[in-house]
Amino acid sequence: MKILMITLRADIGGGPEHLFKLLENRKPDWDYYAACPMEAPYYERYVDLLGQERVFVLPHRKLELKAVWGLMQLVSREGIDWVHSHGKGAGIYSRILRALKPVRVLHTFHGLHLGYSREIFNRLYCWLERFFCSYLTDFMICVSKTEKNNILRHKIASDRIQVIENGVSIPPDLSRKEPESHPLRVLHVSRFDVQKNSELLLPIARQIVEEDLPIVIDVIGQGEGQKDLRESLSREGLLEVVLLNGPTNEPASWFLKSDAYLSTSRWEGLPMAVLEAFSCGLPCVLSEVTGHTDFQNEESGALFYSLEKPLEAVLHLGRLAKDKAYRQSLGQKSRKLAETRYSAQRMARDTWNLLSQLSQNFSRAR
Repeated sequence: MKILMITLRADIGGGPEHLFKLLENRKPDWDYYAACPMEAPYYERYVDLLGQERVFVLPHRKLELKAVWGLMQLVSREGIDWVHSHGKGAGIYSRILRALKPVRVLHTFHGLHLGYSREIFNRLYCWLERFFCSYLTDFMICVSKTEKNNILRHKIASDRIQVIENGVSIPPDLSRKEPESHPLRVLHVSRFDVQKNSELLLPIARQIVEEDLPIVIDVIGQGEGQKDLRESLSREGLLEVVLLNGPTNEPASWFLKSDAYLSTSRWEGLPMAVLEAFSCGLPCVLSEVTGHTDFQNEESGALFYSLEKPLEAVLHLGRLAKDKAYRQSLGQKSRKLAETRYSAQRMARDTWNLLSQLSQNFSRAR
């Protein structure tokens, strides 16, 4: 079997990492190809796994006819059987290929991006996804149960859809984890876009200062909204509470030197950053939104707050800062949950088993 994996991002992010973990744990008797932008760090990582000749360059989050033509030639030349697209933009490419070439399409959503655009754009997006899913998609994967419920609620799909939860590499032990610090080091990973909602750090930081809490928030990542956030933090004298550290190609080191994790997202699929925090034994303070609420159970080391009440997040962080035993108890739950449910090996195995079963079913139907 020959499989082409498509993503329109290869910078730091959950989607590119998801694809990387699938390829890292690929079945040895299948042939794999990748199509992605030529950007750090994942382009080179895909090349290291597959070889230069099996990685096709696509533009970053753009639809270009030249790229479509190149993918069509690749599919014909290599005899691709399945195209596995990751995310909304990649899904457009895969569905075009499905319409023009004799290939099957498996599409993974990685979040349903609705609710923060004009209503007319949301309706158009839903209509296009319904069309794509009905006529140009053979099967779909959701990375969380709440993501699937959201897709069903918007009537984008009703069948040929399965939940395969995200997974991450689990550190074999946490002996390299640095000693817990004072003040409490809280990690926040962001692209500084509408989804990640990092401007919510402003009221959170104000309250940390007002209550004189021993908390520092380390932010890693980059994006268009970073400059505006930095200016706002500077204007209010909060740059010593929220540290904007910029991008990194080694986010794992930040998780290992942190004491807790904070997310301000408006929605998620099933966030890799939270799973990485779990795997490193970190308690997580999460917005109560799609993709996060999958962790809302007694087995999870996660605490929740409403986006409309960001000061609830400060209450959670304050207790984590003051109560070491409580912090350690939640961290132990996080680590155990990652080990038992969210490994990359399990995610890859379930994905390849699904693809194998689908191929057998389609072969019998011919």
